[in-house]
Amino acid sequence: MCVFIARDGQLITPSGSNDILEESITRQTVIELAREYLGLETVERDVDRTELILAEEVFYCGTAAEITPVTSVDRMVIGGGRPGTITQRLIEIYQQIVRGKDNAYVANCCLLMTLALMVPPHHSLNIRSPVRCPHQVI
Repeated sequence: MCVFIARDGQLITPSGSNDILEESITRQTVIELAREYLGLETVERDVDRTELILAEEVFYCGTAAEITPVTSVDRMVIGGGRPGTITQRLIEIYQQIVRGKDNAYVANCCLLMTLALMVPPHHSLNIRSPVRCPHQVI
């Protein structure tokens, strides 16, 4: 999973060289969506615990988690305890894309759907019917 913070009108996320960060298609998609839809650049650098607590917004992302708001860190409330405007807007945009209502990222959508099906069984993903990308033509 990848973490983002919103602070002073920009997104900040740990850099790809960080030991705990794995390359992520969802992370790259969030960076692109923030730039293209919200006009926000993402700064990639180290982020310490204090910055998480002082952030206006915090969210994490991943294939299964999609974009998930964080409203507290170590019992310290972030952003009044509610998802912030940037986080909410990114969730809306991301949902439009993965649900097939926005064709801007067709390739990413299909890849994300494929990766979601690869989650190992011990992660409690239980698919009873075939899942397909909404962009696929039958």
